Amino acid sequence: MFACVYARDNPDMVETRKETIAAHRAHLDDTPSDVRLHCSGPLLEGGVPCGSLFIYEADDSDRIVTFVNKDPNVVAGIYRSIEILEFDWRRGAPE
Repeated sequence: MFACVYARDNPDMVETRKETIAAHRAHLDDTPSDVRLHCSGPLLEGGVPCGSLFIYEADDSDRIVTFVNKDPNVVAGIYRSIEILEFDWRRGAPE
């Protein structure tokens, strides 16, 4: 299954994001063998990060939830909300 992770930042998190970026990227680079990250990036408002978007693939959503909850951005309290939704990838999906 594919899942879209849509996370919105708490206010004034730009500096905290800068502090956690290296650990956040390392976490994304170290996905477990049963979770695959297809794309990720910050959401922007006026060029300023205000959240994040990720597309994951796994056999079940519990694996994705577990991985997301260990993300340094989550642990640091950057996100005010995180939605994990099943994603029906139609165009451009990996084969």
